[in-house]
Amino acid sequence: MGSFLAVVATIFWGFENNFTQVLSQRNPIQVTMIKGLGVGIGSLILAVLFNEKLPNIKVIILALILGFFAYGISIVFYILAQRYIGAAKTSAYYAVAPFLSVLLSVLFLHEKMTSLFIFSLILMIIGSILLTKDALK
Repeated sequence: MGSFLAVVATIFWGFENNFTQVLSQRNPIQVTMIKGLGVGIGSLILAVLFNEKLPNIKVIILALILGFFAYGISIVFYILAQRYIGAAKTSAYYAVAPFLSVLLSVLFLHEKMTSLFIFSLILMIIGSILLTKDALK
């Protein structure tokens, strides 16, 4: 079931990237605000459906600050990148993020470089090269 949901999420991510490309000529801050409201409302609906408790105000404020930097600003730049260099190149450059995460996990979280970790990293590199090869031309 998890693999199926990952495939479905990937398909929707593709749709979202293409819709964002269509909207990239509009004000990126407004587009980001609308996308954020959609995600926030969707998350709120799921929280209510699953009877989640509301966190304390400190957690809410910290989450809003984190969301502003981690989601808001990055999406504005993503939309601007799609406007100026196109969806394919933007996605190719965006694909670097997992490798930066790997580097940060090794440097700061002291993630162990097991054989499975290295094998997975090699597969990620090969997949990224294959997927982005044509986009960067």
